[in-house]
Amino acid sequence: MQEKTIKEIVRIAIATPYLLENISESHDAEYVRKQIEMFGYDPNNLINERKIITDKNIVAIDTAEEHSKLRPHLMIIGCTRKSEKDVASRKGSGLLFARYSIFYGDPSDYTGNYPDDSGYALDMPKDHNIVKALLKHDDFLEAIVERDETKIKSALDNLNSIIAKPILVTSYLAEALKYR
Repeated sequence: MQEKTIKEIVRIAIATPYLLENISESHDAEYVRKQIEMFGYDPNNLINERKIITDKNIVAIDTAEEHSKLRPHLMIIGCTRKSEKDVASRKGSGLLFARYSIFYGDPSDYTGNYPDDSGYALDMPKDHNIVKALLKHDDFLEAIVERDETKIKSALDNLNSIIAKPILVTSYLAEALKYR
Protein backbone atom coordinates (compact mmCIF):
# COMPACT_ATOMS: atom_id res chain seq x y z
CA MET A 1 0.00 0.00 0.00
CA GLN A 2 1.43 3.35 -1.08
CA GLU A 3 1.54 6.15 1.49
CA LYS A 4 -0.34 9.27 0.55
CA THR A 5 1.72 12.43 0.78
CA ILE A 6 0.04 15.38 2.42
CA LYS A 7 0.88 18.48 0.46
CA GLU A 8 1.53 21.84 2.10
CA ILE A 9 -0.64 24.74 0.95
CA VAL A 10 1.54 27.72 0.10
CA ARG A 11 -0.31 31.01 -0.32
CA ILE A 12 1.10 33.44 -2.85
CA ALA A 13 -0.55 36.82 -3.36
CA ILE A 14 -0.02 38.49 -6.70
CA ALA A 15 -0.59 42.22 -6.72
CA THR A 16 0.40 43.28 -10.20
CA PRO A 17 -1.86 43.34 -13.26
CA TYR A 18 1.12 42.27 -15.37
CA LEU A 19 0.80 38.75 -13.96
CA LEU A 20 -2.93 38.17 -13.48
CA GLU A 21 -4.87 40.32 -15.90
CA ASN A 22 -5.77 40.37 -19.56
CA ILE A 23 -5.45 44.09 -20.19
CA SER A 24 -6.71 43.75 -23.75
CA GLU A 25 -10.22 43.26 -22.30
CA SER A 26 -10.23 46.75 -20.81
CA HIS A 27 -7.88 48.73 -23.06
CA ASP A 28 -7.41 49.43 -26.75
CA ALA A 29 -4.79 47.76 -28.92
CA GLU A 30 -2.43 50.76 -28.84
CA TYR A 31 -2.36 50.75 -25.04
CA VAL A 32 -1.69 47.00 -24.98
CA ARG A 33 1.10 47.38 -27.56
CA LYS A 34 2.72 50.09 -25.43
CA GLN A 35 2.50 47.92 -22.29
CA ILE A 36 4.15 45.04 -24.15
CA GLU A 37 6.94 47.09 -25.74
CA MET A 38 7.72 49.54 -22.96
CA PHE A 39 6.79 47.79 -19.74
CA GLY A 40 7.14 44.05 -20.38
CA TYR A 41 3.50 43.00 -20.32
CA ASP A 42 3.04 39.47 -21.65
CA PRO A 43 -0.53 38.34 -22.41
CA ASN A 44 0.58 34.73 -21.73
CA ASN A 45 0.94 35.52 -18.04
CA LEU A 46 -0.50 33.65 -15.03
CA ILE A 47 -4.10 34.62 -15.80
CA ASN A 48 -5.26 30.99 -15.88
CA GLU A 49 -3.05 29.81 -12.99
CA ARG A 50 -4.95 30.00 -9.71
CA LYS A 51 -3.44 26.82 -8.32
CA ILE A 52 -0.16 25.09 -9.06
CA ILE A 53 0.40 21.55 -7.84
CA THR A 54 3.98 20.45 -7.37
CA ASP A 55 5.39 17.18 -6.02
CA LYS A 56 5.19 18.46 -2.45
CA ASN A 57 3.02 21.57 -2.42
CA ILE A 58 -0.18 23.17 -3.56
CA VAL A 59 0.40 26.80 -4.46
CA ALA A 60 -2.75 28.86 -4.03
CA ILE A 61 -2.51 32.09 -6.01
CA ASP A 62 -4.54 34.93 -4.56
CA THR A 63 -5.23 38.35 -6.00
CA ALA A 64 -4.35 41.49 -4.07
CA GLU A 65 -7.94 41.70 -2.84
CA GLU A 66 -8.06 38.08 -1.67
CA HIS A 67 -4.81 38.15 0.30
CA SER A 68 -6.29 40.31 3.04
CA LYS A 69 -8.41 37.35 4.19
CA LEU A 70 -5.54 34.85 4.46
CA ARG A 71 -1.98 36.01 5.06
CA PRO A 72 0.22 34.91 2.17
CA HIS A 73 3.65 33.36 2.54
CA LEU A 74 4.86 35.72 -0.21
CA MET A 75 3.41 38.65 -2.13
CA ILE A 76 4.66 39.37 -5.64
CA ILE A 77 3.99 43.02 -6.35
CA GLY A 78 4.98 45.52 -9.00
CA CYS A 79 6.84 48.75 -8.53
CA THR A 80 4.65 51.82 -8.88
CA ARG A 81 4.63 54.84 -6.58
CA LYS A 82 1.57 53.40 -4.83
CA SER A 83 2.93 49.87 -4.49
CA GLU A 84 6.26 51.12 -3.14
CA LYS A 85 4.37 53.17 -0.56
CA ASP A 86 2.18 50.16 0.33
CA VAL A 87 5.21 47.89 0.75
CA ALA A 88 7.07 50.50 2.82
CA SER A 89 4.04 50.92 5.08
CA ARG A 90 4.18 47.18 5.88
CA LYS A 91 7.85 47.09 6.84
CA GLY A 92 8.09 45.31 10.15
CA SER A 93 4.97 43.22 9.50
CA GLY A 94 6.94 40.12 8.53
CA LEU A 95 5.22 39.86 5.15
CA LEU A 96 7.67 38.84 2.41
CA PHE A 97 7.43 40.99 -0.70
CA ALA A 98 9.02 40.23 -4.07
CA ARG A 99 9.39 43.18 -6.45
CA TYR A 100 8.35 42.32 -10.03
CA SER A 101 9.66 45.23 -12.00
CA ILE A 102 11.41 46.70 -15.02
CA PHE A 103 13.72 48.32 -12.44
CA TYR A 104 15.05 44.85 -11.51
CA GLY A 105 18.51 45.18 -9.99
CA ASP A 106 18.31 48.97 -9.88
CA PRO A 107 16.59 51.64 -7.83
CA SER A 108 13.05 52.63 -8.70
CA ASP A 109 12.75 55.49 -11.16
CA TYR A 110 9.76 56.71 -9.12
CA THR A 111 11.41 57.13 -5.73
CA GLY A 112 15.09 56.39 -6.23
CA ASN A 113 14.78 53.64 -3.62
CA TYR A 114 16.44 50.27 -3.97
CA PRO A 115 14.05 47.37 -3.33
CA ASP A 116 15.32 46.74 0.21
CA ASP A 117 14.83 50.42 1.10
CA SER A 118 11.13 50.06 0.32
CA GLY A 119 10.76 46.70 2.08
CA TYR A 120 11.03 44.18 -0.74
CA ALA A 121 12.83 40.98 0.33
CA LEU A 122 13.32 39.71 -3.24
CA ASP A 123 13.84 41.44 -6.58
CA MET A 124 12.56 39.68 -9.70
CA PRO A 125 12.96 40.44 -13.39
CA LYS A 126 9.73 41.21 -15.19
CA ASP A 127 9.33 37.77 -16.74
CA HIS A 128 6.30 35.61 -15.93
CA ASN A 129 8.27 32.46 -16.79
CA ILE A 130 10.62 33.18 -13.89
CA VAL A 131 7.63 33.66 -11.58
CA LYS A 132 6.22 30.31 -12.75
CA ALA A 133 9.57 28.62 -12.12
CA LEU A 134 9.68 30.11 -8.62
CA LEU A 135 6.14 28.97 -7.83
CA LYS A 136 6.99 25.41 -8.91
CA HIS A 137 10.23 25.18 -6.93
CA ASP A 138 9.46 22.98 -3.91
CA ASP A 139 12.63 23.83 -2.00
CA PHE A 140 11.83 27.54 -2.19
CA LEU A 141 8.18 27.00 -1.29
CA GLU A 142 9.12 24.95 1.76
CA ALA A 143 11.74 27.52 2.80
CA ILE A 144 9.29 30.43 2.79
CA VAL A 145 6.75 28.43 4.78
CA GLU A 146 9.49 27.66 7.33
CA ARG A 147 10.73 31.29 7.10
CA ASP A 148 14.31 30.04 7.07
CA GLU A 149 16.73 32.53 5.54
CA THR A 150 19.48 29.99 4.85
CA LYS A 151 17.05 27.63 3.11
CA ILE A 152 15.49 30.48 1.10
CA LYS A 153 18.90 31.60 -0.16
CA SER A 154 19.98 28.04 -0.91
CA ALA A 155 16.76 27.31 -2.81
CA LEU A 156 17.17 30.51 -4.83
CA ASP A 157 20.79 29.66 -5.62
CA ASN A 158 19.58 26.34 -6.96
CA LEU A 159 16.73 27.89 -8.96
CA ASN A 160 18.90 30.74 -10.26
CA SER A 161 21.26 28.23 -11.84
CA ILE A 162 18.51 27.16 -14.27
CA ILE A 163 16.63 30.40 -15.05
CA ALA A 164 17.48 33.20 -17.48
CA LYS A 165 17.96 35.97 -14.88
CA PRO A 166 18.50 35.38 -11.18
CA ILE A 167 16.01 36.30 -8.49
CA LEU A 168 17.89 38.63 -6.18
CA VAL A 169 17.75 38.47 -2.39
CA THR A 170 17.80 41.92 -0.79
CA SER A 171 19.25 42.86 2.56
CA TYR A 172 15.68 43.30 3.85
CA LEU A 173 14.98 39.54 3.75
CA ALA A 174 16.71 38.95 7.08
CA GLU A 175 14.78 41.83 8.68
CA ALA A 176 11.41 40.65 7.36
CA LEU A 177 12.01 37.14 8.67
CA LYS A 178 12.47 38.44 12.23
CA TYR A 179 8.75 39.17 12.41
CA ARG A 180 6.07 36.49 12.44
